[in-house]
Amino acid sequence: MIDAAVSAVPAALHALPGLLQSILAQTAAGGTTGSTGLTTPTSEGPSVLVSSIVWLPLLGALIILLLPNRTDDDQGRIKSVAALITGFDLILAIFAFWTSYNAINDFTWSTGYRFEEQVSWLSFGASYHVGLDGISLPMALLSALLFFVAVLASWNVKKRVKEYFFLMLVMQVGVTGVFAAADYLLFFVFWEIELIPMFLLILIWGGARRVYAAWKFLLFTITSSAFLLLAILIMYFRSGLGTFDMAKMTGATFPPQLAAVLFLLFFICFAIKLPAWPLHTWLPDAHVEAPTAMSVLLAGILLKMGGYGIIRVCVNQFPQAAKQYQLAVLAIGVVGVLWGGLAALR
Repeated sequence: MIDAAVSAVPAALHALPGLLQSILAQTAAGGTTGSTGLTTPTSEGPSVLVSSIVWLPLLGALIILLLPNRTDDDQGRIKSVAALITGFDLILAIFAFWTSYNAINDFTWSTGYRFEEQVSWLSFGASYHVGLDGISLPMALLSALLFFVAVLASWNVKKRVKEYFFLMLVMQVGVTGVFAAADYLLFFVFWEIELIPMFLLILIWGGARRVYAAWKFLLFTITSSAFLLLAILIMYFRSGLGTFDMAKMTGATFPPQLAAVLFLLFFICFAIKLPAWPLHTWLPDAHVEAPTAMSVLLAGILLKMGGYGIIRVCVNQFPQAAKQYQLAVLAIGVVGVLWGGLAALR
């Protein structure tokens, strides 16, 4: 059975160009942008471009699992699959960025998502709702670019090659999914998908103090996730809307005290991920001990998840609370700049 699966891998790889052409054709014909700025599905079906960008790396990870890892040639095939998949993902992200840039002159997309997809997921108000707008699309493009670069930078990896590239591609699903998610529960799921791959990549392929750095990263990130889940659940139950949809939740009205609490819960979560002073102590260890390619991803895109969350959730969902705490947030930023400068001088 394994031999049959392995023999099917080349055929799957040869089918990828056709898959790309099909995705682009369906995206072009599958929806139109209405006056609200949202992609309206037609009878031919909704766009699948965003889902393709998010989930294509998982296809690559599954293909890698089927490949043997015994000889140098086997390892070369694994690396080639990773490069091919991340390369196709980058092409899709460039296509989405370029078509959107040409479609809207001011490049803000303040009226809504493009390439929007929404499918009912769970009966209590959660849905598979993804889309890209002027904030998330540049981040999705950056994610696709840096993961492709990270694969190329990892070409000399010799230790447990299959596991290394499998974990990297799974992590790409989580990171890109965070930027594409338009549902709070889906946002949390993608936020968690990124955690374990990065932990294992530091723990197994890191430097001399990799065990300490990996567990410290895990502890801080789990704490961040706990704040995130708590805030999402409080917001869901107190809003009375019965939905996790970000757009619908933006219209919810919360008492000022509750809005302030929710803002702080979300902000602590994203500040840990950013990381902001004084919640930053996990980062120097993770940066030093992580493999070089993982340090590129850590600095280049993973930390941006924190800043993206502050803009997308804290400021967008709780504008009055953000205004109330703006001086405190600015003070944290100033202290972080000064602290980092003094540490660099030392």
